[in-house]
Parts: sequence; C-alpha cells; structure tokens
Amino acid sequence: MDSRKHLLLNSSSIVLLVSLLSSSRALGCALNKTDEYGVAHSILVDPNGQGNFTKIQDAVNSIRNGNNKWIRIQILSGRYMEQVTIIWQKTCIFLDGAGPELTSIERDGHGDLNLDSTFCSQAENIVVRGITFKNCNINVTAGAYGQEIGYVTAQRRDSDSAPGGFVFKNSNFSGSLNAYLGRPWQYPYARVLVYHSYLSEIIKPEGWSADSFVKQKNLIMFSENSCSGPGANTSGRVLWMKNLTSDEVSELTDISYINSDAWLSNLPNYLY
Repeated sequence: MDSRKHLLLNSSSIVLLVSLLSSSRALGCALNKTDEYGVAHSILVDPNGQGNFTKIQDAVNSIRNGNNKWIRIQILSGRYMEQVTIIWQKTCIFLDGAGPELTSIERDGHGDLNLDSTFCSQAENIVVRGITFKNCNINVTAGAYGQEIGYVTAQRRDSDSAPGGFVFKNSNFSGSLNAYLGRPWQYPYARVLVYHSYLSEIIKPEGWSADSFVKQKNLIMFSENSCSGPGANTSGRVLWMKNLTSDEVSELTDISYINSDAWLSNLPNYLY
C-alpha cells in the first residue's frame, strides 16, 4: 500500500499550520471530458450567499463518501473563518480559490493537531489551488514550552523506507508568532523539505523540533534549500537538520516525486 499523499497545493500560500494526514489509497478519479475543468460538476461557495454554500466545510460535506469523480469546489474571494477537514472517504476534490491574495481560510488553533489545524486532509486525490491558509494566534503551550509557539508541519511517516513526505516549493511562511518549520508526528521518520520559499521572522532560529524523539533525531529528515527572508538564516538551526545534495533536492522537488504512478495525468484541467 503506497502511503504517498495525493495532495497538490498549486499557487497556494502556506501560513503557519497545515495538517496533511496519511490515508489509504484512493480509487482513481474519473475525468469528465465534456467539462471545461474536467470535473463531474462544480459547487459554488460564496460568503455573500449567492452560491450553493457560504462555508467551504459545508461544500465538502455535501460530497458523498466514496466519490470517484473529480468535483470542483469553486471558492469565491473572501476571508473564510473556519476549519476545513476532508475525511478519508471524500476523495477526488478540487478546491479552487480565487487566488492566494483573494481567498483565505483562517482559524484560531489552540491545541491538538487534528482538532485545530486550519486545513486537515485525510483523503487522497485532493487538489488545492489559489488559497492562502492561515492559523492565527496558535497557542500550543502544552506546559513544556511556557510560551506561545506554532508548528508549520507535523509529518507522519512510519518507517525509513516509506515514500511519503512534505515538500513546500515556492511557498510563503508568515504569521503572528514564533513557529518551528516542523516536528515529527507519532514516528521519528518525518521527512520535510522547504525549498525556494520565503520564511518570515516568525520562524524560530532552531528551525525544527525533534519533539519527543530527541534520542532518535538523526532518523528525522528535515531540510531547507534556496530559501529567502529573515527566517531563512540557517546558522542557528539544529545540528541534526539534513543538508541534502543537489541530486537529492532535485529528486524531491521534481514533479515525478508525486507522480510515480502518473496520477497527474488524471487531474482536472488548468492546474499545471
């Protein structure tokens, strides 16, 4: 069973905490060749009430479990103050925003990763375009830190040979409080690469956290490459952060990394 996520973020700005959870493999998603976007149908979300729904989550919930045809959720410009969760049964969804400067999803998260992430996708075959995700004023105290702190990622990878991982390319990391770029979740094999992205001053100098896996920190693969911004200075980074070779970076950032089974050829139109 291939645990690699089929989730594509296209022209989306990642701000603080986005949760992408592992799930079982989804069935292939059928394209509708008679539709401009290649989808079975579109659902319109308009915060002013002129669409099918005013909330993105309501639109997601309206899609039947076990769906195997691409469905486009067109999200008009606006600031959506909500949490969006896509459960594993709701596959083949295309979230299509009006642009990262026009459409944002924001939430004040204060604790558990699953409960308080702005965007949590458990499903495969999910495409996101033209949306900025924000987690405003995350307060993850948990006693140990004694201060407000955030995590951009909490990646779950259950073995060193598992193919999964998060790659952020041409993204913008900003927010209102200090944050680590990532920490492992449940296992010490997390793999995250931040590439060619802008890191604001909210990124902590250490960059990454081993969380409860300090004794196994060398198994964690956290890396940065060709980033800019005040938070991109790596001189204070944890010593166990991996320095990848150019070949390793190319392997992870090439489109083939998420296209090993040619799923991109079956995506809705106008994506890449």
